[in-house]
Amino acid sequence: MALTESTAKRFTKRAGWHNVRSYRWLLITIGAVFCIWIAVLFYKWPFTEKAVQTALEAQSSRVVRIGAFHSTFFPPGYIVENIRFSKAGNPARDVTMRKLVIVARYRDLLLLRRRAEQIVIAGVRASIPQSLAQPNRPPTTHVAPRFSEIGNIRLLDVAVSFPSSETDPDPLTVTIQSSDFNNVSGMRSGNFAADILFNEPQGAAVRLSGQLGPWNWDDIGRTPLAGAFTLPHADLANLGGVEGLLHAAGKFTGSISHIVCTGTADVPEFLISKSSHSVNLSTTFRAGVNALTGDTNIETAESHFNRTVIQSQGVIKDDARRPGKAAFLRLSVEQGQISDLLLLFTRAANPSMTGTVDLRLDVELPPGAPGFLKKLMLSGDFGIDRGHFTKAKTQIPLNHLSESARGMGKTARHESHQTVLSDLAGHVSAENGIATMSHISFAMPGAHGVIAGTYNLLHHSVNLKGSLTTPGELSSTTSGMKAVLLKLITPLMKKHSETVVPFSITGTAQHPNFALDILNKLHR
Repeated sequence: MALTESTAKRFTKRAGWHNVRSYRWLLITIGAVFCIWIAVLFYKWPFTEKAVQTALEAQSSRVVRIGAFHSTFFPPGYIVENIRFSKAGNPARDVTMRKLVIVARYRDLLLLRRRAEQIVIAGVRASIPQSLAQPNRPPTTHVAPRFSEIGNIRLLDVAVSFPSSETDPDPLTVTIQSSDFNNVSGMRSGNFAADILFNEPQGAAVRLSGQLGPWNWDDIGRTPLAGAFTLPHADLANLGGVEGLLHAAGKFTGSISHIVCTGTADVPEFLISKSSHSVNLSTTFRAGVNALTGDTNIETAESHFNRTVIQSQGVIKDDARRPGKAAFLRLSVEQGQISDLLLLFTRAANPSMTGTVDLRLDVELPPGAPGFLKKLMLSGDFGIDRGHFTKAKTQIPLNHLSESARGMGKTARHESHQTVLSDLAGHVSAENGIATMSHISFAMPGAHGVIAGTYNLLHHSVNLKGSLTTPGELSSTTSGMKAVLLKLITPLMKKHSETVVPFSITGTAQHPNFALDILNKLHR
């Protein structure tokens, strides 16, 4: 029994010593492997200035110059300052970056994962010309990203402009004031939030939040995203010719190159600068936006103000004739109020005309100067029913002609209601602040007529000429010496038992001069 206990103790002591030696060798082996790994890691340290410069040049296809470089080891990574990305022969398109910070983890380096814990990009200034924004440009060679997965990307003060030409004096500029993109990966989506400032309209600061990814590294434009946006306020004054504070909110989905946005936009006191009347403008819309180029396709928009609704579709894209973005819209109104539309363009207390209106207009609004009314171009057709001129000086001559055509005496006229213009329809176009009206016809009780001429949108001056055909007598529209003269010349103006009365309207919209153009008729 004693021999057995002694033998057991020797075996136990020998086994314990063997275990200690095994653990010691295991620790030595692990330590050696660790030292070798550390040596290899430092020998092939990925965050050297040369390695970073080479990677940046491969990713950007540009020559990279670094102002200052600092390696960090706890945590591993680096800080690069004052970086310039240049293309030979085109210094105007250089991209500058004030600071780039990369933070990694030793665990990912140990496991050879192409993962960064965080990337911070600050103070970027870049310009993307129109030629690079074209969808049919030649494909470029794809370079795989240095990191296939990034825990967080933070952008601070990143400004990108989209000039339409080399001489574009005021291109659309988008500034990412701050943003965070989490779990950036080609395998799954992540959350993001961003505050973005647009220079047009002034102060347009958009707040975005939602889901972004999985990232398509071969074609960034096809990376999916979805979320919501808010625009607290944007001053429309710098667009030229219009005023008001824009508020908007909505949702979006799709991909970076084709974002489908739906939402509402309100301008509580929308004002065209040449007018003294502001309106509450409220719009619901659905539009497609290319975040890479800034182009917008307005699929549908419905705008309400006063008693009128405007339906619109169109695009906002680069103007082929001049630098900047131009708006090309098709507007339509059904059973709107002509007084609502006229108030947008007048300083007078009341519109010059009332009635219901239908219209179809093609509108082009080029970029840049001059103001809204001067650069506005439009062409289309309109129709007005149950029209009345609000100024008695304009309406009364029409009333008298109509009443005479119906055989009403002077006593009956004072008891009759205002003459209603019906079937007022024609074509209108506008350019350089002048609206030209043509092929305009109208009818009123006992008479019908045609009219053509111009209207100055800037100064509100009117120059219209037309003719009114009536079976009535001109002399019955007035009294005294005028009536005697008109009795004498009326037979000269007869045509198949009808009297054709030429007339003109001059002056301004609020102070028009209505006159019979008799001398012109007699000279024919």
